[in-house]
Amino acid sequence: PVPDLGVSVQELSPALREAFGLSQDVAGLVITEVDGRAAADLRPGDVIVSIYRDPVETVEDISEAASKARGEGRSSLLVLIDRDGARLFVPVPLLAS
Repeated sequence: PVPDLGVSVQELSPALREAFGLSQDVAGLVITEVDGRAAADLRPGDVIVSIYRDPVETVEDISEAASKARGEGRSSLLVLIDRDGARLFVPVPLLAS
């Protein structure tokens, strides 16, 4: 789980790529669950590719980006997701941890 964003993520594996129909070209963390507090624009199967242009490979990468944003007084993160092969920037509000 990533409490800052209200989602659960996993590293991409062959099984998850197959389950969500993800390309071999996409890298990042796949969203496996979204709770009711998360941004309406996120859904299971989306792959978090980067946050503020920094690649995301681990949950720690997301937590560090959230901590940095809070330290700078921001209330959201600009997240690049891959959805069905299309890249989208999504502003995701930070949730209280």
